Amino acid sequence: MIKINFLSISKDWVQLLGENKLKSIRYINIHFYRPGETHTVHRHEDREEIFIVFQGKGKVITGKKEIDVTRGDILLFGVNEEHGFIADEEEPFAYLCIGLNIP
Repeated sequence: MIKINFLSISKDWVQLLGENKLKSIRYINIHFYRPGETHTVHRHEDREEIFIVFQGKGKVITGKKEIDVTRGDILLFGVNEEHGFIADEEEPFAYLCIGLNIP
């Protein structure tokens, strides 16, 4: 068992769980964004990712689309799916990201 509490983290980014701890999970990260901050669109050839938005609102960029996201939304990205983020201009934005190994 691994216990993690992320409520007291005050950094912009932190890795809660790294590689080689569990077979199927590559990492668990938390990303915090200031209002208007962005994360470049990218993709992964070797993993899938789950994002759980727990603070604020923003947009996820997928290919050529921008989709509004808010607290409580869960996003699933398969291998090679492009994704990036833009925080709302008014409030901070944060999510938990789980990277999954693929067979």
